[in-house]
Amino acid sequence: MRAVYLTPRSLFPGSLPSNTLFGAICHAMADLGGPVDELIAEYASSPPFLLTSAFPFIGEKEKIHFLPKPIQPITKMPKEEQFDAVKKIKKVSLVSSQLFSALLKKEMTADALIDTIDRYTITKGMCYTGSGDVSFSIEKAEVPHNRINRLSTASEAFFATDGYRYHNAGLYFMIDFRQAKWEPPVMAALRLLEDRGFGSKISSGGGQCSISSEDRDILPQTNGDRLVTLSRYYPSDFKALGEDTYYTLVRVRGRSTDGMMKKSVMMLGEGSVFPDTGSSFYGGIARVRDDPPVVEYGYAFPVRFGGTT
Repeated sequence: MRAVYLTPRSLFPGSLPSNTLFGAICHAMADLGGPVDELIAEYASSPPFLLTSAFPFIGEKEKIHFLPKPIQPITKMPKEEQFDAVKKIKKVSLVSSQLFSALLKKEMTADALIDTIDRYTITKGMCYTGSGDVSFSIEKAEVPHNRINRLSTASEAFFATDGYRYHNAGLYFMIDFRQAKWEPPVMAALRLLEDRGFGSKISSGGGQCSISSEDRDILPQTNGDRLVTLSRYYPSDFKALGEDTYYTLVRVRGRSTDGMMKKSVMMLGEGSVFPDTGSSFYGGIARVRDDPPVVEYGYAFPVRFGGTT
């Protein structure tokens, strides 16, 4: 599995979901004269590669990788003395790869996590083992701006959040190349993005980062009859998911580069759990504009899950 690390060098987005990453790669590939139309056409039959959303990592040499907390039901009503623990768990959206592995292998369940949550460090929704002695920060950055008051014509200062500042931290995502021929153009597109940047603030120097990649085993080897997705997932039929699906819904919408609104679509968020039906892939490409054609990436990046209880 190829892990791609984005180490910010300026104000950087706080999140890069899989559909945004895919769009950035396609735009960069097109600017390099790459075969974007051929790539999109191949997804119609079978995805040539799958990618996750970008998640945080902290540390440099000994990185702690975070992954979305699988959505699991609590099967027992918490006792009164457990209410504080339940409140802590509700604030957790990301777990370390070690805890993620334990949850998928059923070495840890949602009920058991309530009893053991005090053993973990929780920072900004990220839960990991340790005493919290890893020095890092991911902070919103408020940047001063000026605007003209149309009534008084006076200049007024205001602050707006233009991104995040990262210290001893960054984002990473994983790519599973199912067809080796697409690895060179995708990696070339990432090299261009390293120079250009990510996000809407690249014209003012935002979104700059250093990119590195390596083959790394971050995900556990697991068994089970359910799957948890590490990317946004656009099902062809939501009704076919069944009652054993546990998910969050995400509305994907926005404007094209020419300012025109794209059709909004609903997707399952990262960490959603759904039954394994034996398909070779799950999800698809959502067409959100016809002229010119615009698509949103909606393939699940599935990891086998031992269960939800």
